[in-house]
Amino acid sequence: VFFFNDTATTEIYTEQIVGSVRCVQETEHVQQKEEISLNAKFWCGGLSGVILWTGNFPLDVIKTVIQTDDLKTPRFSNFIQCYKTLYAQQGYLGFYRGFTPCLLRAVPVNGVSFLVYETVLSGLGGSKAVSYTHLTLPTIYSVQISVVAVSLKKKT
Repeated sequence: VFFFNDTATTEIYTEQIVGSVRCVQETEHVQQKEEISLNAKFWCGGLSGVILWTGNFPLDVIKTVIQTDDLKTPRFSNFIQCYKTLYAQQGYLGFYRGFTPCLLRAVPVNGVSFLVYETVLSGLGGSKAVSYTHLTLPTIYSVQISVVAVSLKKKT
């Protein structure tokens, strides 16, 4: 589940940024993404981070609860049991405990990250040949499956 969570999260974030950039291009009437203002690039990344965390935060809460559970006497045997217990004890709001600091961090962190990425890519002259859209779901799966396969092969 955590493997899928990270993979899906990356895909959602990438698609959200692509959509944001296209929306800004249409709004600002620009043809190339290099023509988009720095301010708009910052907000594309920042708002993409907010959308990502809004959907991903409950899964992250469950993951954190399982990871911080007692190893000797764990309260949860699996993801579903953890979900059901948290929901029974706290309702849906329990899955968003700590969400406000996450959102306050998401805008500047993702905004600056995307802005720096785009600026460096453009400065290297590679923005037309290489784009952030290269992070597609099949590519991510291929890389992660290859890493797992190699690590399993080394153990045997």
